[in-house]
Amino acid sequence: MQQRLEFADHSLAAELLLHGEALSDPAIVLLHDALGCMATWKEFPRALFEATGLDVVMFDRRGHGLSSPLSDELRTSAYLEEDARRLLEILDRLEVRRAVLVGHSDGGSIALVAAALFPERVHSVVAIAAHVMLEEVTIAGVRNTLGTADGTRLLERLRRYHGDKAERLYAVWHETWLNPAHREWNLLEYLPRIQCPVLVMQGELDEYGSVEQVNAIVSGVGRKSRAAMFPGVGHSPQRECLGDVVREIADFLRSCLLEKR
Repeated sequence: MQQRLEFADHSLAAELLLHGEALSDPAIVLLHDALGCMATWKEFPRALFEATGLDVVMFDRRGHGLSSPLSDELRTSAYLEEDARRLLEILDRLEVRRAVLVGHSDGGSIALVAAALFPERVHSVVAIAAHVMLEEVTIAGVRNTLGTADGTRLLERLRRYHGDKAERLYAVWHETWLNPAHREWNLLEYLPRIQCPVLVMQGELDEYGSVEQVNAIVSGVGRKSRAAMFPGVGHSPQRECLGDVVREIADFLRSCLLEKR
């Protein structure tokens, strides 16, 4: 089921996969990556829907996919935290009572911050390739993507999903992460405030972050968290080893639901 969420100065495209007439509680809410959208999840939403028995909700953040373009405001280092704060109103509009936040890359970071800010609305978090601090490997990964963009026809591929929003989206992505003012950015202060279970997933060959991201999240969240690393896998485990990722998430959610009974 497709929806359009109307706000004062923009609108967001959303889609819901429903098992019945009423949205499940909890419901899985997917948060896409910095250059992604609902369409770039590919088979992942349907696979989660079938494996977990929970309903799945997803939406294109502003500037992505079928949603409104980004505003003209300058993006700051706090943009992920700002997106996390906006999430509460989006959950309300979608009538999600409690969310299993499943986020990839930027989406994983947003999920962690939202769990810290809105504990009563977040049932659990699955953070895939999330970043909570800036590493040299992150900067090198962004520079490599920038340097090879022509050869990989990156902008052409982005236009398929984002239309005429692609150039701006791509520009603010690499300009933010390569900005010297972004060097001290981190989300570490939020992690001890997270009360719900957290599954941290990452490919061992992730080109944008090392295992130190995983270690920092697990250490910061504490005993409520656990990690799953995927050998031979890069930044997008949900595409590179879909079956393994879905099984890990389904097992994690089964254990969470049993604990909460």
